[in-house]
Amino acid sequence: KTPTELWREINRLMQLGQWTEVERLSSELCHSLSTVPPEWVNELGVSLARYGRLTLAEQLYRKLVEFYPNYAAGYGNLGLVLRRLGRTDEAVYSFLRALQLDPNFVEALNNLALLLRDMGRLQEAVQYLERAVQIRPNQAVLHANLAQIYRALNRHEHAVRHFRHALTAQPGHLDICLSLSLSLLALGEEAEAENWARHATILAPGSADSWNTLGTILSSMGRYREALDCFNQALQMEPQHHLAHLNRGLVFLLERNWERGWEDYEHRVYLRPLEWQRFAQPRWQGEALSGKTILLVAEQGIGDIVQFVRYAAVLRQQGAHVLLECPKNLVPLLSRTIGVERCYARGESLPGCNFYSPLLSILRYLGCPPENISAPVPYIAADPNLVASWQSKLAQYSGLRVGIAWQGNPNYPNDWQRSVPLNMFRSLAKIAGVTLISLQKGPGEEQLAKCDFEVADLGPERDAAQGAFMDTAAIVQHLDLVICTDSAIAHLAGALGRPIWLLLGYVCDWRWGTTGETTFWYPTMRLFRQQKRGDWTTVFESVAWELQKLAQAKLGRSSFGTVQEICVPVAPGELLDKITILRIKQQRIVEADKRRNVEIELAELEKVAGQHLPHTAELDQLIQELQAVNLALWEVEDALRDCERHQDFGPRFVELARSVYRHNDRRAEIKKRINLLLGSRLVEEKSYRPY
Repeated sequence: KTPTELWREINRLMQLGQWTEVERLSSELCHSLSTVPPEWVNELGVSLARYGRLTLAEQLYRKLVEFYPNYAAGYGNLGLVLRRLGRTDEAVYSFLRALQLDPNFVEALNNLALLLRDMGRLQEAVQYLERAVQIRPNQAVLHANLAQIYRALNRHEHAVRHFRHALTAQPGHLDICLSLSLSLLALGEEAEAENWARHATILAPGSADSWNTLGTILSSMGRYREALDCFNQALQMEPQHHLAHLNRGLVFLLERNWERGWEDYEHRVYLRPLEWQRFAQPRWQGEALSGKTILLVAEQGIGDIVQFVRYAAVLRQQGAHVLLECPKNLVPLLSRTIGVERCYARGESLPGCNFYSPLLSILRYLGCPPENISAPVPYIAADPNLVASWQSKLAQYSGLRVGIAWQGNPNYPNDWQRSVPLNMFRSLAKIAGVTLISLQKGPGEEQLAKCDFEVADLGPERDAAQGAFMDTAAIVQHLDLVICTDSAIAHLAGALGRPIWLLLGYVCDWRWGTTGETTFWYPTMRLFRQQKRGDWTTVFESVAWELQKLAQAKLGRSSFGTVQEICVPVAPGELLDKITILRIKQQRIVEADKRRNVEIELAELEKVAGQHLPHTAELDQLIQELQAVNLALWEVEDALRDCERHQDFGPRFVELARSVYRHNDRRAEIKKRINLLLGSRLVEEKSYRPY
């Protein structure tokens, strides 16, 4: 047959699915390439790829470019085939070869950019697509692809510009409308974002994605009831729309509708199924854990991990052996968590276990609201060696030492609502007796170079050698206070039981709720909320007022002048007893001024404990027992006062009164065990007449 007849016959046989004959005739055609136009062979390769015969298509294209080494289209389509075969490095080379032959080959520029995007090489992808849109400025798909990559890079100004170009050519393109609305939201252009999302619901009223996107925007604006209606609408259209379930769950959690919130929040797992398919063990769903081993799998951001790792102690109290898998850089820090027997780096070989659980799924199966679960705080300990090392380094900073952090992860969609510029802290730096110390690491740290007020910079070596947050945890032990926006630093300070003032935007993360100055998550945390969207000035005015009072208390100023603190030797059991009582007071006392005084005293005593006492599992258990006894004594005293109030001095009053000395005996016993455990030369003793 002539080459023309061969070409036609191969196309006919492909339609009939007679692939053995197609392969034989294609091989025959390759021996006649000198008489066949390269465009014919190129088209044949496209057809083979369309039918999924990728290996045969590759062979054909390799013969084609071997015979026509300057044929750019052959290299371009060979790159597409190699990409589908998963041979990405070869595909990149093929696209680059096509562009060497034809620098204006727009299809190769676009396909190479999309491949680089999938490989995570976003900056390179942008460069090739920018070249493509210069060559064909009116091609909507190029602008749309470029905009999506800019959006992935969080360069939303550029994304918006190219989305608008794409919509000029395709005004009714649903995905572009939705993506534009989300980029506008990331820039804080909420009104226009809402308009485009509503336009998408008009374009496609049956699209679950449209309603979910509109709900996302309304939720970001604090319009939670309207957002719930949108998420419900999306789920009517598509009952298993996991993102709509997740977004609805976040609103439920914000409103403290725990049961429905955790149920919907579980859909985050379905968005990344491969992450969880690697475990052969069953997922824990509330089964009895006594004598069992459970692997907790860290997920989401560092703040989420630090916040929820506390529940390892709760599972340990149920008799479980608790293991933790987390990012490698967090292993040193999280290995020092109460309840965690061993911490493994992600990718490391894991031991056998009875169950596994995503870390943020634990609360769903513990069976009661999180505010009613007794999880110890602090539950993460700083390394004593690092604490001692940083003590001398921080000795140069006098007065009230305040750690600050102002920038969260910029990749977080609502980062613009939670982070602030460093210059917002200027009013705090002016307060007499206050030393600001930067805890910022990574994005935002560059602002220190242009800061025009005094902020101590502890240097780039912090957290570089020992692991993420290891130095920071030790530093925080020497600070009187941490003031920061909603980021991992806030969770770290809270987990360490250190005094922390958290600055919250008007619309904030679900875990902080919508009202209140305190949070059950962290008893040492105080919340300063925006009362008006975007108004950080008023927030910092409130912080400055409260900080000035703290600074004056630190300096010991009173009507009698400066009062020196009295330092006396104390047994460790007595110190820890006082700390547990102060922690209870911090949780129970509602008057702001009284609570501030408690926080000052607690901060000082916890700093001393952090500097001088070791961190061991046995000591942690004794501290928990001491906390429980003191809490019981608090409850007994409240009950006795109720009896006094009602003049009820019957059997209940007698039993309560008798329980006081029984609890106090138990308290003294625990304190003595602590003193003996730590080898203290001061050991408290009690003695009574026989009875």
